[in-house]
Amino acid sequence: MRVLIDGCVGQQSGSHCPRKNNILPVFEDGYETCLLITEVEALFGLTTHYTDACNLSITDRKKLLGRAWCVPVIIQILKPLAEELSRLWLN
Repeated sequence: MRVLIDGCVGQQSGSHCPRKNNILPVFEDGYETCLLITEVEALFGLTTHYTDACNLSITDRKKLLGRAWCVPVIIQILKPLAEELSRLWLN
Protein backbone atom coordinates (compact mmCIF):
# COMPACT_ATOMS: atom_id res chain seq x y z
CA MET A 1 0.00 0.00 0.00
CA ARG A 2 1.31 3.44 -0.89
CA VAL A 3 -0.20 6.56 0.68
CA LEU A 4 0.52 10.14 -0.37
CA ILE A 5 -0.92 13.11 1.51
CA ASP A 6 -1.23 16.22 -0.64
CA GLY A 7 -0.65 19.24 1.59
CA CYS A 8 -0.85 19.40 5.36
CA VAL A 9 -3.40 18.26 7.90
CA GLY A 10 -4.99 21.04 9.89
CA GLN A 11 -8.18 22.78 10.89
CA GLN A 12 -9.18 23.72 7.36
CA SER A 13 -11.89 21.44 6.02
CA GLY A 14 -9.98 20.99 2.78
CA SER A 15 -7.17 19.22 4.59
CA HIS A 16 -9.47 16.28 5.42
CA CYS A 17 -12.25 16.32 2.84
CA PRO A 18 -12.83 17.05 -0.85
CA ARG A 19 -11.38 20.35 -1.95
CA LYS A 20 -13.13 22.97 -4.04
CA ASN A 21 -11.62 21.44 -7.18
CA ASN A 22 -13.05 18.04 -6.10
CA ILE A 23 -9.59 16.55 -5.55
CA LEU A 24 -9.36 14.49 -2.37
CA PRO A 25 -6.28 15.17 -0.21
CA VAL A 26 -5.02 11.58 0.11
CA PHE A 27 -3.94 9.15 -2.59
CA GLU A 28 -3.93 5.49 -1.50
CA ASP A 29 -2.82 2.89 -4.04
CA GLY A 30 -3.53 5.39 -6.83
CA TYR A 31 -7.06 6.27 -5.65
CA GLU A 32 -8.19 9.55 -4.10
CA THR A 33 -9.62 9.26 -0.58
CA CYS A 34 -10.24 11.24 2.61
CA LEU A 35 -8.59 10.77 5.99
CA LEU A 36 -10.60 9.12 8.74
CA ILE A 37 -10.56 10.89 12.10
CA THR A 38 -8.59 7.99 13.62
CA GLU A 39 -5.98 8.37 10.87
CA VAL A 40 -5.64 12.07 11.66
CA GLU A 41 -5.20 11.23 15.35
CA ALA A 42 -2.44 8.78 14.42
CA LEU A 43 -0.71 11.44 12.30
CA PHE A 44 -0.67 13.67 15.37
CA GLY A 45 0.90 10.89 17.44
CA LEU A 46 -2.22 10.31 19.50
CA THR A 47 -3.92 7.03 20.34
CA THR A 48 -6.95 5.90 18.35
CA HIS A 49 -10.19 7.59 19.49
CA TYR A 50 -8.23 10.09 21.62
CA THR A 51 -10.71 12.86 20.72
CA ASP A 52 -13.77 10.61 21.01
CA ALA A 53 -15.29 12.13 24.16
CA CYS A 54 -18.34 14.09 25.29
CA ASN A 55 -20.34 13.10 22.19
CA LEU A 56 -18.21 15.39 19.99
CA SER A 57 -19.09 15.38 16.32
CA ILE A 58 -16.48 14.44 13.73
CA THR A 59 -16.30 18.12 12.76
CA ASP A 60 -15.60 19.18 16.37
CA ARG A 61 -12.99 16.43 16.73
CA LYS A 62 -11.26 17.69 13.56
CA LYS A 63 -11.34 21.24 14.92
CA LEU A 64 -9.68 20.06 18.14
CA LEU A 65 -6.95 18.34 16.17
CA GLY A 66 -6.56 21.35 13.89
CA ARG A 67 -5.73 23.48 16.91
CA ALA A 68 -3.40 20.89 18.42
CA TRP A 69 0.34 20.37 18.33
CA CYS A 70 1.64 17.10 16.98
CA VAL A 71 3.23 14.96 19.74
CA PRO A 72 6.35 13.99 17.74
CA VAL A 73 6.95 17.66 16.88
CA ILE A 74 6.73 18.70 20.54
CA ILE A 75 9.23 15.97 21.44
CA GLN A 76 11.65 17.25 18.79
CA ILE A 77 11.26 20.85 19.99
CA LEU A 78 11.68 20.08 23.69
CA LYS A 79 14.42 17.44 23.44
CA PRO A 80 17.33 19.90 22.92
CA LEU A 81 15.96 22.12 25.68
CA ALA A 82 15.77 19.19 28.11
CA GLU A 83 19.32 18.15 27.22
CA GLU A 84 20.63 21.68 27.76
CA LEU A 85 18.83 22.09 31.08
CA SER A 86 20.08 18.74 32.37
CA ARG A 87 23.62 19.71 31.31
CA LEU A 88 23.34 23.02 33.19
CA TRP A 89 21.90 21.40 36.31
CA LEU A 90 24.53 18.67 36.42
CA ASN A 91 27.45 21.14 36.18
